[in-house]
Amino acid sequence: MDALFHTCGADLTGNKSVSFPLQVTVERTDFQTTLTTAWMVLRNIGELAGEWPCGHGKLTFMPVMDEPEQGAGLDCRFLGGERSVRLEIEAGLELVFDFQAHVWQRLEAVASVMDFLRGLGNSIGIDGVRVGLKASGI
Repeated sequence: MDALFHTCGADLTGNKSVSFPLQVTVERTDFQTTLTTAWMVLRNIGELAGEWPCGHGKLTFMPVMDEPEQGAGLDCRFLGGERSVRLEIEAGLELVFDFQAHVWQRLEAVASVMDFLRGLGNSIGIDGVRVGLKASGI
């Protein structure tokens, strides 16, 4: 099995939130359609994240949806081939813990986000679009 997330108790209890780097890849025949599709997917992820029950925390899609004029935390790559183009976007989901949640409650919230991420690709359900947790050096 692959390690998808790694943390320790001190990190969980010492921070008010934890970030989950997300990668969205959209492949289409032209750049404008690719960008339009990517924006629609990002908005959909933001809506789904806002509705997801995390128990002892709140899941938000940052900062693309809340502060689009700043663009902090957003990384985009346009790639071109002979018959198709691809846009790779990296952004982040942030889990903000309830103020007094203890370590096990925070782990429960993290597990809920991991379940959200696992089902996210199926929730989007658009051909030529891949969504998932960005690979890290765990």
